[in-house]
Amino acid sequence: MIDFCKAIIQARMSSSRLPGKVMELIEDRPMLQHIIERLRAVDDLDDVIVATSTELEDEIIQEFCRKKNITCFAGSRDDVLDRFYNAATINNANCIVRITADCPLIESSLISKLLNLFFEGNYEYASIAAGAGSIHLDDGCYPNGLDAECFSYSALSTAWKEARSKDDREHVTSFLWRQPNRFRVGSLRSSEDYSLQRWTVDHQEDLSFVRQVFAALGPNGEHFGMDDVLALLKEQPELNKINAKWIGHEGYESLWDNNVDTGRQE
Repeated sequence: MIDFCKAIIQARMSSSRLPGKVMELIEDRPMLQHIIERLRAVDDLDDVIVATSTELEDEIIQEFCRKKNITCFAGSRDDVLDRFYNAATINNANCIVRITADCPLIESSLISKLLNLFFEGNYEYASIAAGAGSIHLDDGCYPNGLDAECFSYSALSTAWKEARSKDDREHVTSFLWRQPNRFRVGSLRSSEDYSLQRWTVDHQEDLSFVRQVFAALGPNGEHFGMDDVLALLKEQPELNKINAKWIGHEGYESLWDNNVDTGRQE
């Protein structure tokens, strides 16, 4: 186990596109619970933390965590960078794996590969390249919804102290990956390009897609992986049509366009 490396899941109820999605049921369990269970299967993670907000509407997330004995931190709703910094500080995290709570198909083996890349490459920030329209502009992307980021507490602390823009405070890591000549930045890439596969949950169609995947592959909670989902989609290609209209709407384009120093991604 890599000591003090902890996953922090960013979760709140007030999503503008699909409010309450983190507690929507998939096979009789909240989406958030599926994500937590998949992350707990990663041997090199010391703990899984849910970082929510202090808003009244997010008390349901805190109560869920209390009942399930899940580490939870409540902080700023809009200054998510501050929320992550305090969650990491209070829980003594030397490195942080950041996950958003709209990725119920997150794969434990990819998180392990990301951690290996991060430590072997001595990076300050590393991410899984995923999704069309993401910050990763070339080929070799995993499906959108398998993305994750890993960064050091030191880098997070620097961002927390220096980041001033609303975008950087909201998106947590953009201060780091937009400055690859300042921070050592790397990315985990797929041998094939799956960027047009959309497995994240931002819209009702996304939720319908994910529910059908779980119904076919994991009705009893089995931790099926990317290859299983790809095989299912090959057998039932009509599933790809459920949320196809949202492919490429990940929302990072403007952040990347504002970066004048693209540097190197590995």
